[in-house]
Amino acid sequence: MVDYLIEMIFSNFSAENVGRLLKKLGLNGKNVLSCDVVNSPLTINWNSEKSMEEIFGGTEDLAVFVNLKGLKVDGFFLSNCGVAIYKNTNMINIELNFEISELKRYRRGILAESLMKLARSIAADYHITNYFCGIEPAQDVTTRLFTNERPGPLFYADFLSNVSVEEVILKGILSIVGYVANASLQQKVWVVREGDSHTPFAEIMRQLFDDYDLENVLNDYKTYGISNKQYEILNRFYKVLGRCLDEKMLWVQRIDQGELLQAMAKEVLKAFNYHSDPS
Repeated sequence: MVDYLIEMIFSNFSAENVGRLLKKLGLNGKNVLSCDVVNSPLTINWNSEKSMEEIFGGTEDLAVFVNLKGLKVDGFFLSNCGVAIYKNTNMINIELNFEISELKRYRRGILAESLMKLARSIAADYHITNYFCGIEPAQDVTTRLFTNERPGPLFYADFLSNVSVEEVILKGILSIVGYVANASLQQKVWVVREGDSHTPFAEIMRQLFDDYDLENVLNDYKTYGISNKQYEILNRFYKVLGRCLDEKMLWVQRIDQGELLQAMAKEVLKAFNYHSDPS
């Protein structure tokens, strides 16, 4: 099993809620192995929410790194966990990080759901509206398990097996290509629905170009185990997709490209020996 680092990030904490969360996680300091306030003489009083609120509510930019003996929140337990707090101007972000090996007790298939439940609970308790979780670096959308309530590219990955992130990403791309290759599904995709800017086609493009960053995969195709021949075929498919991008950088349905895309998608699947779900 590859021991990836999981990052769970919560954006725009209030100084008051930072104090509440840190006191809860640190158990008044009893659960803290170490704490480093970078380039600052400030020290944290783990018994006082007010003290922490004053520190993070000040004008000074801060980076604080905490190692916990464990994390126990709403039935979720980890024996080791790191916490990073970044304050830049008036923005405070908090990151929980831990190794995937800490999650071996969770049954395969529900790992991401368990992490999403934990993130949802923390976000609700501290009035956070923007949070996400993924494999380091979680800022990269291609390594996300989820963003708020929306599953990311790696949401259904089995990280308790010896599967690399690159393999998961490539499989995700091919699953979407399989959708494009499916004739019955394409009858729905290539129907323009007036007044609906978020069409099925636009969703396919968002997943390929934003979530999975197909362009970056092609630029670094060797890392993903893609052969030169497979690269040529996938790159041709990518270029045809580019014809469906308008001058405003919006994905639009090009009826004249529908049959070509479907045929090329089938060619991609054949090159990768990938059998898509026919449903």
